[in-house]
Amino acid sequence: NTTGKDAMAKLVLLESGTYRVSVRSLYAAGSGTANAVYGLILRRETPGFRLAAWSQPPPKANNDDRSVAPIATFLRRGQTLPVRVGAFRQDGFNGAIDLTAKHLPAGVTATFGRIDSGQNAGLILLTATKDAASASSDIQITGTAAVDGRKLEATALGAGVVFHLPDFNNEFAVARYWRTFPIAVAGGEEHPISVETATDQPFETTAGGKLTIPLKIGRLGESMAAFKLKPAGHPAMDKAKEISVAEKGTNATVEINLAETALPEGNTTLWLQGQAAVKLPLPQPLLRNAESELKAADAELKVASDTLGQAKDPEKKAAEERKNKAQERRKAAEERLKPRDATVYVYSKPFTVRIKAATTAKSN
Repeated sequence: NTTGKDAMAKLVLLESGTYRVSVRSLYAAGSGTANAVYGLILRRETPGFRLAAWSQPPPKANNDDRSVAPIATFLRRGQTLPVRVGAFRQDGFNGAIDLTAKHLPAGVTATFGRIDSGQNAGLILLTATKDAASASSDIQITGTAAVDGRKLEATALGAGVVFHLPDFNNEFAVARYWRTFPIAVAGGEEHPISVETATDQPFETTAGGKLTIPLKIGRLGESMAAFKLKPAGHPAMDKAKEISVAEKGTNATVEINLAETALPEGNTTLWLQGQAAVKLPLPQPLLRNAESELKAADAELKVASDTLGQAKDPEKKAAEERKNKAQERRKAAEERLKPRDATVYVYSKPFTVRIKAATTAKSN
């Protein structure tokens, strides 16, 4: 929540002279005291902007989930994640802001982002390659814009929630700025679902035409559920239809009718986004611990079984109890090794569409 109660107004002085400004509270009752101090700032109008960047929250488990939690920008191999960049516009500046990211770790790329004119937020998408190594980096997100023939540039501060909040209806989430915007890549883990176009080349058509974009769907392990994707990346895509990816499907096709969803001429970066039910394997450190526990449980079960087989009548009851405990331990270890059910955001690797001007036939 970035709103505040401080008032702000624009005053156009059409005549020279001396002006008196009165500042008072419209809410407080009774006479003021010396402790009621007001701050007044008068300055010339200077159009500009400031930027803040934060990680896009994951999907909610259900409609009743009102929790807010700190989120790290953590990429698995083959995963694309959005970073939301908010603009705090100043003194009437309403133009578009171009976004770029640098100081990315090896194996991570970033799209060219944009906050459109009149909008207060945009996205930069980060993509980790399928062979990316474990790495971390403090990236720098920069916004540039033109104002009255001048180039303005601002570096985004990182931002995030300070602590977990169970219910935002009961109290405000506390957020703060960071000096840097850190990201990390898990080189030993793959994202359960990856989506990319069949070719890296731009998809071309003329204004008012149709685009057909073939997709490749990568699935990991047991993540085979059907899911839907919607084109995004430009306001015109709000009218685009969702596409369905079939259960166990490894390919799909996006059809975009530019007569219904008009994109501007030139190059535009688009992507697809949606949610999918997946099976998430344990992270590597927890997986190693669970595998060690299962190995120890197997060894204990073998010893307990051998002991029971050699036990005489007075010892059999204790040996059976030992074997039962070993079986329970092994069963618990097997449960910990199973992939977890989860719902995740799915973002495709960004792609470029190129719209050419429609040609008209000339008559003699």
